[in-house]
Amino acid sequence: MTKSVPLLRVFLSSPGDVSEERALAKRTLHELSAQSLLRGRVAFEVVAWDEPSLVPMSASLTPQEAVNRGIYSPAECDVVIFILWS
Repeated sequence: MTKSVPLLRVFLSSPGDVSEERALAKRTLHELSAQSLLRGRVAFEVVAWDEPSLVPMSASLTPQEAVNRGIYSPAECDVVIFILWS
């Protein structure tokens, strides 16, 4: 029988002026999952507006409506990360 790996949902929110920091946060979460200490023990699911698999972009919705309907809210996630600058 295959052992189930706990999934931690990480809500990532940031404005457009911190795109490099946002990319670094996403890359770090993916790299953490691969670290020998955590590999096979926990997996991270990044919940963000720019994750194409999470946000259905219907032509009849505004982009914000699609995000609101397509992703988990911060309250539904295990970890919330906000990156802010100016």
